[in-house]
Amino acid sequence: HIFSQSLSSGERTVLIQGGSDAHYLPTGHLIYAFGNNLFGVVFDVNTLTVSGDKTLVVQGVVRGGEGTDSANYSVSADGTLAYLHRTDMSLSHALVWIDREGREEAINAPLRNYQYAQLSPDGTQLVLDSRDEENDIWVFDLERENLQRLTLDPNMNRNSLWSPDGRVVFTRSINDIQDIFIQEKV
Repeated sequence: HIFSQSLSSGERTVLIQGGSDAHYLPTGHLIYAFGNNLFGVVFDVNTLTVSGDKTLVVQGVVRGGEGTDSANYSVSADGTLAYLHRTDMSLSHALVWIDREGREEAINAPLRNYQYAQLSPDGTQLVLDSRDEENDIWVFDLERENLQRLTLDPNMNRNSLWSPDGRVVFTRSINDIQDIFIQEKV
């Protein structure tokens, strides 16, 4: 479920039953996953309430695996949506942009088993987990259309995301122990 919670009182309210992976948009909407689809609903930050009917945003969003069911999408500060679209049931995923009218535009990146696509704070790069033989973190430069391997460690690297100042944060699993790493420069 998706909840709102008052920081002062600790009171929790269910906003959406069965939803997950919610993101607030500066347009006053909450976007969230339900199944393999993304939905949007009007959200009032002052009253911490949703209103109106949910609207289907996109279908066929890749969900995580290996103990997580996270929806693989990210929204930039200006409301641009990027997500991993399941093109078929293979392990290769295509990266796409989607505009506010629901039109998809392919991102010119090689097909791979990407997980957890996250836009950089400035919207120029994507950080991606790759769940193939390398299990590494990759960065795709959207302007140069260049995919660059960020980690070279033989252990499991995953759960990548951007810090607000543009550094990449990820976990590395060694002997069933996960540590958090920060990549200073990309």
